[in-house]
Amino acid sequence: MVRGMSFSVGFVQIDPPPQNEAKRNLPSATLPRLKIPLPLAGERVAPDYGSNLTPRGVLFATGFRPFFGGAALVGALLVPLWIGMLRSAAPSPPHFNPIAWHAHEMLFGYTAAVLAGFLLTAVAKWTKRPTATGAPLMGLFLLWLGGRVVMLPALGVPAMAAAVVDLAFLPALAFTLGRPIVGSRNTRNYGFVVLLLVMAGANTVLHVRALQGQPLPRAGLQTAVDVVALFMLVVGARIIPQFTGNALKVETTRSPRWGRVQLALAVAVLGMDVVGAPEEAIAAAALCAGAATLIRMRGWKTAATRTVPMLWVLHAGYAWVAVAFLLRGAQPYVVAITPSLPVHAMTAGAIGTLTLGMMARVSMGHTGRLIKARPAVTAAFVAMVAAGLVRVLGPAILPDRASDLLLVSAVLWSGAMVGFLVVFAPILLTPRSDGKAG
Repeated sequence: MVRGMSFSVGFVQIDPPPQNEAKRNLPSATLPRLKIPLPLAGERVAPDYGSNLTPRGVLFATGFRPFFGGAALVGALLVPLWIGMLRSAAPSPPHFNPIAWHAHEMLFGYTAAVLAGFLLTAVAKWTKRPTATGAPLMGLFLLWLGGRVVMLPALGVPAMAAAVVDLAFLPALAFTLGRPIVGSRNTRNYGFVVLLLVMAGANTVLHVRALQGQPLPRAGLQTAVDVVALFMLVVGARIIPQFTGNALKVETTRSPRWGRVQLALAVAVLGMDVVGAPEEAIAAAALCAGAATLIRMRGWKTAATRTVPMLWVLHAGYAWVAVAFLLRGAQPYVVAITPSLPVHAMTAGAIGTLTLGMMARVSMGHTGRLIKARPAVTAAFVAMVAAGLVRVLGPAILPDRASDLLLVSAVLWSGAMVGFLVVFAPILLTPRSDGKAG
């Protein structure tokens, strides 16, 4: 199943050439541009699709610009809104309960936007074909934004109308990405399109159940979490060791054999969640997936990144994935591990940390800026890691203070998103510093 979906080779260039060899293969005129590791695996010089856009139109020059900005804005606002719902200070959703609405919007709102921004940018590099720019990109972004608007509780949009608008985005994104991937016969990345369609299917199940007035199935939300976990495993394994090796000038190992084991187990967890397999079977696969993830990270020189925020945030996010799998594996047998702990480890921990780190890195690298964290960016990274720790460990250690700890985690999460916006909104809204397209 893993081979058919091509997860094991999510990036076009699996084993980048050694640094010296890469320099020998580049024209001498381009060498001064390679002062820092470029943001996507295998990238050397960004393809030029035309002259740079004016400041008025630069927002829709490349996919990461609108979607990263939109994701951070949604991430900053939706969590406080949810806290308001729980404390009866804000209206509850008409057809989702507050907890289900929160889970839905963080997965199909925030996380889907980060995936869109990254993939729209990356697929253009992998296939050497444009994905969506200008008006098509604006239309895709407005489709995502429309889904967020109709899901706002205060508007009271009828369930059917909200479902139609919200369900349109992921298939449209899959089609947009599928055209250059299939057109270039880039079979190694077909798996990303498949995952987006699986995620769209999970969203459909949730809306259908809401239309029927039934409680939302946990499996639908868990399937979306599993899909995002696979995205993080594939993308993280392709780029984190490369970025680490390039930046620190150390030798890192990718462990492709353990990678195949890791992804096979993660796919098994996804498949069993879809069909509703016994929790004990899922736990066994999850426990092995977590162990395989940690084993795979052994050669990534994680300890050496502790003084480089742009690196340690990625390692921390990937390690959260392993922790989430391990918690899920132990959950049926350890009373202290509630079913929500592995979910929050994968969402507040892994998704929050890894997406924030990737948004920062891609935003710097793809606008021609030095990939180095300012103090405000480092503070945002620390806040996000702390938000995950408080959300996961807090209720287990201090169950009688769970409500207060939830508020603390929410403040840390939103603070991290606001910090990202303060630093990166001007970057996302202005042309590249090097004058190149995008």
